[in-house]
Amino acid sequence: MDITIVIPIYNREKYIGSTLESIAKSSVMPKSIILVDNNCTDGSMDICNRFKAEHETDDLSIVVTEEKKSGANAARNKGLQLCKTEWVYFFDSDDTFDSSFIQSMDRINKECDCICFPTVMNVDGKQRVRKFRNSPDVPFQILTGMLSTQSMLFRTDFLKKIGGWNESIQVWQDWELGTRLLLSYPIIHWVPKPFHNILVHGDSITGNKLSDRYSERIHTMKTVCAQLKGNKQRKALILRSYILLGMFRREENHDAVNACTAYIKKNFANKYGTIGKVISNYVAMGGHGAWRIAYLLG
Repeated sequence: MDITIVIPIYNREKYIGSTLESIAKSSVMPKSIILVDNNCTDGSMDICNRFKAEHETDDLSIVVTEEKKSGANAARNKGLQLCKTEWVYFFDSDDTFDSSFIQSMDRINKECDCICFPTVMNVDGKQRVRKFRNSPDVPFQILTGMLSTQSMLFRTDFLKKIGGWNESIQVWQDWELGTRLLLSYPIIHWVPKPFHNILVHGDSITGNKLSDRYSERIHTMKTVCAQLKGNKQRKALILRSYILLGMFRREENHDAVNACTAYIKKNFANKYGTIGKVISNYVAMGGHGAWRIAYLLG
């Protein structure tokens, strides 16, 4: 498979070495790896340059470049712009690559725009498969974010056609792209097997709490809302907004609560307000799996 792996990097000195070495252990190597420096101030790029010196061959191109515009999406688009292979895959700079991934993808009938599959989440040393279903159901994606960065392998021309990564958003970037992907009615090959080890940790650039960057999350919600085409999709988005409100209430961030309440009132005029308030209260009191309730009510 002619595939390029693109990795945006911002101050990942602690993790990037392990990530790159996990790729180097692949049973089938990619054609290219593009490492994009997004204004690192630590030793991350020294590690990347050393990796290039040690692993680049005639069959494996390793490009170390930079993107001054802040944000992972800008860095990803820089990699997409430089991609010369038929397929492009985006990985994060703190996760572990599955050595069988490229070989497994190579066996698939590739008459499709995208290949989608689940990933394995590693939280405090405990592993679980991320919520996933082999279905292009937009409401399910809206409520669960099943299509994450590492669960989508794109035909390069197709990703460019749908606009690449949205550089106007800074959080939940993969949620927005996964939703936009499904809204474009692509031909998808679904793979049930999970791949990769996705590390969830306190150094995440999105913060330790959902409310840490509440205004940016609300901006992403608005961006997705503007793309939706049907009542069921919009209802799922509204109910996800109430779930988010419940999380802000649980975290007792009053600025976030006020901003999310104002966003719901302005954009949805409290539509589905009774159901939404029940869901919000449930989440605020510590309830889990609210997305299941919202999905059943959709």
